[in-house]
Amino acid sequence: MKHGLACILSIAGWYLLYPSAIYQGNPDSYTALSQWNVDGSYGTAVDCIAAYHDDLNSLVGLRQNSNEFLQTQAGRCIAVNDPRLAK
Repeated sequence: MKHGLACILSIAGWYLLYPSAIYQGNPDSYTALSQWNVDGSYGTAVDCIAAYHDDLNSLVGLRQNSNEFLQTQAGRCIAVNDPRLAK
């Protein structure tokens, strides 16, 4: 990878997002990403994914059809410069 591109990617950062709404008992994953809740920001995709897995692991024992479980399962790591985050 070229040095310039590596710098841009390392500066960009990542958001861990969760759908903000429940529609008919399920997370509304079709809502625009700009409407999702930001749970945290991370320097790398690896850190973001690790946080996502930590959130999933914290739900052990929770009913798998509960709103909290379904919303957490629908979470995504998205680069902060992703155009889908534009409002």
